[in-house]
Amino acid sequence: MPKGGKTPQRRLHHGEARERIIDAAEKLFAVDGYVAVSFRSLTAAAGVSLSAIHYHFGSTEAVLS
Repeated sequence: MPKGGKTPQRRLHHGEARERIIDAAEKLFAVDGYVAVSFRSLTAAAGVSLSAIHYHFGSTEAVLS
């Protein structure tokens, strides 16, 4: 196991991060409502980095469309 006790994340295939974000967003928006969902809660639920959400969408509004 690497230092810090964390397992290394594997690189996602093209489009996999985007799909994970969309799936997680649908679930979180349904349960908590759009206003309560932050980028950080979305990254935790999707298992992606914060930069992945910014890269693919730029804003939580863009995730909705």
